[in-house]
Amino acid sequence: MLRKLGIIAVVLLLVLQGCKKDRPEIADTLYKKFGNKVFKKLNKPDFDSVFVKVLKEKKSSLKNPQLITQFYSNNGHDPIFVLDYLPEDDLKLVAEYYQNANEHGLDPEMFSYSKLAMLLDKFYNRNAIKTVDEAYRSIAELEILTANSLINYSNALEFGVINPRKIYARYYTKTVRPDSVSMLKVFRINDMKNYLDSIQPKTPAYLKMQQALTSGMIASGMSQEETERILKVNLERLRWKNQPQSDKYVWVNIADYRLDVMENGKSVLNMKVCVGK
Repeated sequence: MLRKLGIIAVVLLLVLQGCKKDRPEIADTLYKKFGNKVFKKLNKPDFDSVFVKVLKEKKSSLKNPQLITQFYSNNGHDPIFVLDYLPEDDLKLVAEYYQNANEHGLDPEMFSYSKLAMLLDKFYNRNAIKTVDEAYRSIAELEILTANSLINYSNALEFGVINPRKIYARYYTKTVRPDSVSMLKVFRINDMKNYLDSIQPKTPAYLKMQQALTSGMIASGMSQEETERILKVNLERLRWKNQPQSDKYVWVNIADYRLDVMENGKSVLNMKVCVGK
């Protein structure tokens, strides 16, 4: 009886293993893409030990260390960005979007653009990575950097960089902030370009301000520096998830002393208002 149960258990184990979605070995994937012979010597168990060490070293520099550490711990330290996106040149695309972050009034280095570009160059240069140890560390650093920066970039565009409650002592407007569910979605991206395009804010006001910033527009009575500063501040405010959700609402522009009654995204009534005590 015990022997039969043992046979059944082995069969079930083989069936379950056969149902797993297999990916080519780390060595095969990277060597096929980049042609560096060092990659042919790589194996997952040795990489895992290096990855755990590097993740521990980098933990203090991560904005969401617990979330990132837990994800990789739960997923066998699988370098998904390096194995799933790097071979398709998707990480070069990510770097390009970071480089253009100034179109949103954001500094590309907020998302470690230069460091990401430097790491990517090491992979695309066939002779840059010379030893197995260097390969393991480069893969781990690229994986962790991509995960951290992509979460930060997504949060910045979808929710804003700063929580308004941290800069306004009496801020009572409900503002949605990123949570673990919204942040973990970066690990499940099917099409990188579609994803990066999808998180671009698309309200008319945002797009107009973005255009004004990138075209170098100068507001009347202001210097270019003052104009840029105001545009950047207002782009950040428009990224906050605290805008009216109803079809009809009142919008008061304090700086312009004007009030708009908005209906279905358009002003149906506009008037001057008094602002002050």
